[in-house]
Amino acid sequence: MKNLILSYCKHLFAGASVLLLLALLLTACSSNGASASSSLNMVGIVRSDAPQAPLSQSTLGPQPCPGKANNLSYWDNIIRTSGDAKVESVSCAKFMTSPGLQALVLVRHPSTGSIADVYVYAKILSHKPARIFKLSGLLHGKAKISVYNTVLTAQAQNSSTLVPDLFREFKWSDGAGAFEQTVFPGMFPDMTRYQAEADQAEVNQGHQPWKLDALDTTKSALGLFKRDWNNPVTLVSGGGLHDAHAVVRVEAYPQGSGAFAILVKLSRLEGNTHGGIWEIVAVQGNRMSLTAPVNGALLTSPTIVKGSAPLFEAEAGVVEILDSHYTRIGSAIATGSPFSVRVSYSSSFHGGAQEGIVSLYHQSGANTPFMVKVLLGA
Repeated sequence: MKNLILSYCKHLFAGASVLLLLALLLTACSSNGASASSSLNMVGIVRSDAPQAPLSQSTLGPQPCPGKANNLSYWDNIIRTSGDAKVESVSCAKFMTSPGLQALVLVRHPSTGSIADVYVYAKILSHKPARIFKLSGLLHGKAKISVYNTVLTAQAQNSSTLVPDLFREFKWSDGAGAFEQTVFPGMFPDMTRYQAEADQAEVNQGHQPWKLDALDTTKSALGLFKRDWNNPVTLVSGGGLHDAHAVVRVEAYPQGSGAFAILVKLSRLEGNTHGGIWEIVAVQGNRMSLTAPVNGALLTSPTIVKGSAPLFEAEAGVVEILDSHYTRIGSAIATGSPFSVRVSYSSSFHGGAQEGIVSLYHQSGANTPFMVKVLLGA
């Protein structure tokens, strides 16, 4: 009797297992399609006729636009261009951490003096792509994607300029949920990333090889420092053929003039140790400092500048505001140490912020600068 019961239980368990397996198979078949599609849409995956990149993949620089997103006419319909306005170019990149690529679209208005509008769209293959950025009215405007997945724009500041002379950079901020203007860390030979990437392309073709040498790059900046070409320049650290960073010391000339030494810090553009050009990212006069504004700050006029330096005739030096062309647009004398001085400036660009430099020039014997890179609001 006991053996009969055990045999019955085994058959009962096997039958139940088969029924359970069949139920699971039927559920999977019925949900293949609508339910699966709904789940994918909830996490923001855009379906397309082109394969999507893995969600964990990190790609830098422009990427091929998938499927119909690569067609200019597709974006003309999305943006609803009219008159002689037409989409001139489209390129894609991963600006955001969400799945899929985003598209940078440039629209040209030839009849209005070559005005350009810049757009960035997300969910680029959905029935209604989402516009996440727009910058309008760029005279002789251009736009491209940097190798750091930022939007780079170029434009002429006024109608008398036939070529772009103002360059800006915008980076997506997850915290703000929008693109924000950002600061290129370089001060010289390039003030902006747009110019730096163009310079790198020129150097790659064999032009201006001095930008591949940390000492030569520093010597070329002596005019910006308000120093003479004969100031001794020596390498303190790095600066080798495959080094990513360098520190250069600029001595005053002649020796014993009472001027301070300058420490200049340089970095390879984009960390490229195989042919990347050098960019000066910090200029620090000995025994000097600027505590406000900090690097990358957005300023408005007037602004408060704080710092310290040895006093010369009761003055710590002259504070200067330099615009993106290294033109002085504001200045004030800093007295006492530490000091706090109010500086007014007149920006040459009134359509937003431009990159610039706040510099304290100490004037004992020879000029000695301490420089901070900032954004200058109008």
